[in-house]
Parts: sequence; structure tokens; C-alpha cells
Amino acid sequence: MVLPMSKKIKLYVKFEGGYDPYAIDKCTAARCVSHGLMKIIDEIPNSSLLLYPFANEYLTVYDKSLAEAHGIYLIDAPWDILPAINSRLSDDIRRRKLINVREVQGPYKGSDYKISTAGAAAYALFILGYREQAEELLDVFPWKDDFIKENFRNRR
Repeated sequence: MVLPMSKKIKLYVKFEGGYDPYAIDKCTAARCVSHGLMKIIDEIPNSSLLLYPFANEYLTVYDKSLAEAHGIYLIDAPWDILPAINSRLSDDIRRRKLINVREVQGPYKGSDYKISTAGAAAYALFILGYREQAEELLDVFPWKDDFIKENFRNRR
């Protein structure tokens, strides 16, 4: 008997700082795109779920049905221009931030909100109960084990 493949949440990324397909060593989103783990989009549709670090609401398991239906959207951009990008987006987009996540690599190591695009996507998947997909996404990074140890332990 062949079991159906587990359902995955689609991940979409909008590059606002410019997309460089050769930047996979510097840009976690570019690496995810190169491995087919995220899809590049030009616009974030209304009624979608956007991970946004300055949102008023936290991502919770109650957002699972929205993520399953429409996917998770992320913006890859310099931190200082995120508020300006956000102001151009529709109010119908559901913005969520992450809670209790810690960056384990790069210039923001130790930060609890400045996190890589791939780290944010993986932690969001974990929160929504998609740990296997989160680990699959992290498989393409050398810091996978550190990220899991720091962020997935003792958490539901």
C-alpha cells in the first residue's frame, strides 16, 4: 500500500533588495529558491499570510488553516526598508510576527527578531505543526542543527 505524501505548506518570497541567483552563500532565501523550497513572487495577494517582524499579532497554530490554504509569504529585504515596504501593502494581508525565535548564524546571531528569511520560514512551519517540512527546509544550511537545538527544543 502506498501512503500519500504529507501535505506541505507553500512558501513564497518577494525580493525587495534585488534577487541574485548566485548569492546562495549569502542569502538564505536565494538558497531556498535554488533548491525549490520557495517560489519567487512579484506581489503579495490580499488575504494572504505574511511573516512580518513588526506585525501586531504573533503567528499561532490558529493560523494553520490560512497557511494551508494560501501558503506563507515572506519579504527578503534589508531590515531598514521593511516598514516602507509594509506601508505599500494592502491592509487585507494578514501580518504575523514570530515569538521565541533566536537567530543562530550571520550578523544577527542571538537576535530574537532579526532572523534570516529561511529561519523565519522554518520556525513558522514548526509553529504550525509542520516540523518535517521545517527540517527539510533547514537541510540545505550548515547551521541546521544549531537552529533546531535553539528553537525547536522543548517547544510544541
